[in-house]
Amino acid sequence: MAKAGSSAFSAISGSVSGLAKEAVETSDAMQKLQQAMKFSGDYSDKEIEKIAGLNGTLKKYADETVFDLNDVMSTFGALSANGIKDADNLTKSVGNAVAVFGGGAQEYSSVALAFSQAMASGKLQAEDWNQILNASPQLAGGLRKELMKLNPKLKKGAMADGAISADLLGKAMNNIGMTKMAKEAATSVTTFEGAMGNLEATVSSGLLTIYDSFAKAGLISAINTLNGKLEEGFDWVASNISKAQ
Repeated sequence: MAKAGSSAFSAISGSVSGLAKEAVETSDAMQKLQQAMKFSGDYSDKEIEKIAGLNGTLKKYADETVFDLNDVMSTFGALSANGIKDADNLTKSVGNAVAVFGGGAQEYSSVALAFSQAMASGKLQAEDWNQILNASPQLAGGLRKELMKLNPKLKKGAMADGAISADLLGKAMNNIGMTKMAKEAATSVTTFEGAMGNLEATVSSGLLTIYDSFAKAGLISAINTLNGKLEEGFDWVASNISKAQ
């Protein structure tokens, strides 16, 4: 037990610098997502903060699961940008569905990208279906079963033939991802991967909160001040070189 705890501590402490860098990148990604939501005109400031804020539903979901916040925000951003209703809950449905069929962060990243592309195009394309199939064959099987249940008239090869509409795909994903079992699977820490993912998420979330709340404004100001000083310095050097000639 002590050895396992030591290994976990070493894994986290060894990657703190990486997690700190990730926190800075995530903070910028969160700010860009908020700006995109505001520009779209589909969300009020209150809704933006509720969904994509530092204490918003997207970050809360990433904190409670093994999924990376950048992937969660990217999935939501792609869905909302294409006018998909209830994009935040659909984002969670994808993660829950991946988890209930045994997938983790890596599978979520691939499935979410393919799902977002299918929803954006208005139908499930062969390329997107194959990406889901390769990332999580179990989920692909579950989706096929759910799609056939929703529309019994679908033929066996419909998933790769462009016959599945975005609306039908979204319903199938929600039917799987919003079950109690799927929600519990997404927050499960009974496996080593789940426990380590949850531990890393806790560290990353803490660093993000500290950076966003206390350090970001000062750091950006310092960088901008340095940039101004460097510009003045280069102008001075250029001017004096010119005079010397």
